[in-house]
Amino acid sequence: MKNKLILTIAVVVVFCTTIKLSAQADINRLKKDVYTLAADSFLGRKPATKGDSLSQQYILNQIKLSSAKLLNQKGLQPVSFISTIEILPDNTLKIGNDEMQLRRDFVPALFSSSQTIESTAIFAGYGLYLKNGDSTIFDHYFQKNVEGKWVILLQDAPKSMKISKRELRDRSKVLTAKDKGAAGVLILVNKPNIPEQQYDKVSSNSGIPVIYINRDVFNQLCSVDHFNADTLIANASSHKFYTPVSFNTLIKAKTNLKPVYATSNNIMAITVGSDAKLKDEYVVVGAHFDHLGMGGEGSGSRKPDSIAAHNGADDNASGVAGILELMRLVENSKQKPKRSIIWVAFTGEEMGLLGSKEFVKNPPVELSKIKAMINLDMIGRMNDSTPRLSISGTGTGHVFQSILDSLSKLEPFSVKLNPDGYGPSDHASFYSKNIPVLFINSGIHTDYHTPMDDREKINYKRMVQIVDFTEQLLYVIANYPMNIEFKETRSQQEQSYRDTKITLGIIPDVAGTTEGLLVEGVKAGGYADKAGLLKGDIIIGMDGKLVKNIYDYMSRLNQLEIGNLLHIEILRNGKKELLQIQL
Repeated sequence: MKNKLILTIAVVVVFCTTIKLSAQADINRLKKDVYTLAADSFLGRKPATKGDSLSQQYILNQIKLSSAKLLNQKGLQPVSFISTIEILPDNTLKIGNDEMQLRRDFVPALFSSSQTIESTAIFAGYGLYLKNGDSTIFDHYFQKNVEGKWVILLQDAPKSMKISKRELRDRSKVLTAKDKGAAGVLILVNKPNIPEQQYDKVSSNSGIPVIYINRDVFNQLCSVDHFNADTLIANASSHKFYTPVSFNTLIKAKTNLKPVYATSNNIMAITVGSDAKLKDEYVVVGAHFDHLGMGGEGSGSRKPDSIAAHNGADDNASGVAGILELMRLVENSKQKPKRSIIWVAFTGEEMGLLGSKEFVKNPPVELSKIKAMINLDMIGRMNDSTPRLSISGTGTGHVFQSILDSLSKLEPFSVKLNPDGYGPSDHASFYSKNIPVLFINSGIHTDYHTPMDDREKINYKRMVQIVDFTEQLLYVIANYPMNIEFKETRSQQEQSYRDTKITLGIIPDVAGTTEGLLVEGVKAGGYADKAGLLKGDIIIGMDGKLVKNIYDYMSRLNQLEIGNLLHIEILRNGKKELLQIQL
């Protein structure tokens, strides 16, 4: 083993020192790519929009200007997805004998189930039920049974009640009401008019009807049953423990929604390798070209109230510019890599890695012949005062650490290495298929996922350095004479989620493509790994409570404490199994 390691290091050193690439990345081309893709006219490059089409056409044109060959003839790999949920015209709401008007008085939530329910209602204040260990700290269902009833809830919570944003989400409150046995939920919006909704990218519904109502509807209901609406709201706002109020008026509603499907495309090209044998093996170099469109609630924007073009200059026009420039450099070089290079601009990354998942599900070449994947995501905002490049996945290939140690010695920036192969970008889809990966990133910044991530703020000089470094790295990997062995990495830090106390160490399918939560990966050494959870399992319950999607999972997770014995119900190969996890 020791002799093999010494030989491996020696081979790496030889290859790193023999790679001599004279051409430098062109700052003007990089700038043109970023300025085009991050223009206001591209409207934030949301999949299946005008900006998406403009982005695809630009990238295709740049490929055609090079000598790279388009894959799949036209270079396109279709990626279908749910783009929104349509509210059908036959949704109804009746308070007593009075019919309410759709979109003026009420509208079903996009995560509502499609059902017809008739029952009386219970006003449960802010719908809070929160515990700290064995102690209940908020209970707006105090001493009240809501089973089979409509539950009326207020949005958010008074500022005096210091509660995490996750617990205040409408989906979280609806889940609590459902756990309490509610037949449906009416949410009183905290704005004068019912706002437009954004699809939150999770196709699984709440399992019960959920309807947004305006203040006029609530006032009418209170008037019929002789309650003062202001008094009810004031009482709920001033009590951590609130006993819900029962209404006598019958409420009948029909909710009817359907998913709307759309299609975007991955864009793929290939540079054929120069070695007669190794050209039938491949290195994938990829970057996602999609972003958040015009923002808004549910878009992923960190400023959801700002309806404006989220141009995503760094995230990820910079990465696309990087792979386009790498493609030009490689195609123009007299010294072609020995292995073939597949260039991919992925769609749908911001919607749950949709494009890269489709690529590994239906690859244009045999998946076993893809020997490595390099992912460029946000390479445009390196800080000049402390220039540093982050590279993750260094533990996924047995020679990556040695290669990077050798290549980074003379670079004008420091390199921070992380062995973990998982992460919130497209390389994770390849790692889940046992392919060695490297994720190259220049760091996070305060403009991330906001309308302020603009092209004027990109550090183009540093981008040149990053692309030149990546070109050397690509050549070393593509020319490496032996197979790069895949290694599963033990994460130095479990994947964590904002506002959660416990992490199980799984990679969840955030896009919600199954009923339940699909486990896309299990981190070595985490709770889930120790309990025997496997990639491909579907979590359908936690401690006897239903899990339909990522929102349910996160809410269940937030209720756990260190020391709990957690029972997880899963589907494995179509059969139900029960696992125990000691936290």
